[in-house]
Amino acid sequence: MNYGLYVAASGMHVNMHRMDVLGNNLANVQTTAFKPDATAFQWRHAERIEAGLSGVPAKRMLERLGGGVKLSPNFPLFREGQLVETGNPLDVAVQGDGFFKFATGRGEGNERMRFGRDGRFTIGADGYLVHAASGMRVLDAGDNPIRLDSTGEVRIQPDGSVEQGGVQVARLGLVMPPDMTMLRKAGSNMYTLGNTEQESLQPSSAQLKQGWTEGSAVDAMSMMMELASANGAIGANARMIRMHDEMMNAAINRLGRVG
Repeated sequence: MNYGLYVAASGMHVNMHRMDVLGNNLANVQTTAFKPDATAFQWRHAERIEAGLSGVPAKRMLERLGGGVKLSPNFPLFREGQLVETGNPLDVAVQGDGFFKFATGRGEGNERMRFGRDGRFTIGADGYLVHAASGMRVLDAGDNPIRLDSTGEVRIQPDGSVEQGGVQVARLGLVMPPDMTMLRKAGSNMYTLGNTEQESLQPSSAQLKQGWTEGSAVDAMSMMMELASANGAIGANARMIRMHDEMMNAAINRLGRVG
């Protein structure tokens, strides 16, 4: 096996994945309350060590090189985006750490609920408050859907209280998981939690701001710089692969000749 070829290929694979993630982040630079993903990698040990082949003789030079790199799961960066004023009374921005709760309307356990910070709401045809982008019903602090009069003025207080006609009709469910790393992206700018984690949810102390939304947390300039870095790393690995290919060609067609 050409060891250097595989090490260079692992570097190219990791940086191509990195470019995909960075490109997706940039594509969501205008997405409400979007949180960018960060990529993570692991250093691989040499094959003999990683496979636990203790009986195989060690090759000290190769083992000092390691086995290249491999991917680890992506993780979202939960930094706050800039607030954007919309003037829509059903738009709500979260100031601080916290997530709205939404009912998926399907399944049980962890499939029944999603979490997100996109506070663009609207009143559906059936009178329930729903997430404008996905149509999922917004849940109150007791995990119940919120029903409103579509003709009445809606006021949402900083503590999440929803009022119509001067009367509190519900309170938006705003929660925090015990550990932010437990949240997993589930599409539609939503997150999911396992059953155990859902049972450990705590009320959030974040404040809400009516008539505003949270912008994307993507730093476009930083993403562009990282894209350039990943592209450069791919080029370097491609050159290394080409060099090893040329070395193998020389070994086969020159050194391997029998005079």
